[in-house]
Amino acid sequence: MTRRKTCNQFSIFVEMDGDLSHRPEDLKVGIHLVELEGYDVAIASQYVSGSKVINRPLGRSLISLISSMAIGFVISAQIKDHSNGYRFYIRHAASILIQY
Repeated sequence: MTRRKTCNQFSIFVEMDGDLSHRPEDLKVGIHLVELEGYDVAIASQYVSGSKVINRPLGRSLISLISSMAIGFVISAQIKDHSNGYRFYIRHAASILIQY
């Protein structure tokens, strides 16, 4: 009988929406940022140069843009995309989120 792996064995956690709007090819970039570049969190943003959004209706894009601008004004302008669901976390950063 083989033991099932638990999340205790992983050092990087990835959040990715299941609506096919994020490119799986970008997994390597996000993982590289947290694993080798030393970032605690990396957020893939549709609002930075070179980004590409796929399979997203115009209405949803507008809601995302307005939401990110409003939240950025109140919370932090450093984060360009507050509504994005494509994020990469080191274990410690993910454990902080789990507490909330």
